[in-house]
Amino acid sequence: MATKSNISLFTGETYEIKRTVYDVNEDIFPLTDYTAELMVKNNLTDSDASAVLTKAGTISAPLTGVIVFSLDTDDTTLDAKTYYFDIKISGTKTKIVNYGAFIVNQAVNR
Repeated sequence: MATKSNISLFTGETYEIKRTVYDVNEDIFPLTDYTAELMVKNNLTDSDASAVLTKAGTISAPLTGVIVFSLDTDDTTLDAKTYYFDIKISGTKTKIVNYGAFIVNQAVNR
């Protein structure tokens, strides 16, 4: 079941995104033999090839349904503005599990 949420961070900072995946019954979805990918685009209609950020997630304990994306400063050195993101899992099934606005803020201190 896809959930909508927003991610807000500052340009050039390290950031961790942690999401738990649930099935349609709101039970934890085991991620055994699954991969996860975060994709960030300028516009919803942009091609995957023009994504400003694509990052593989870490699934260290598949039975917990938890995915972690560790963004470093290179990943978040983007123009300050609102982008769009989704998180896709692939395995037995392929589906979007989270989506929304990816907001990059400009810090006062640089």
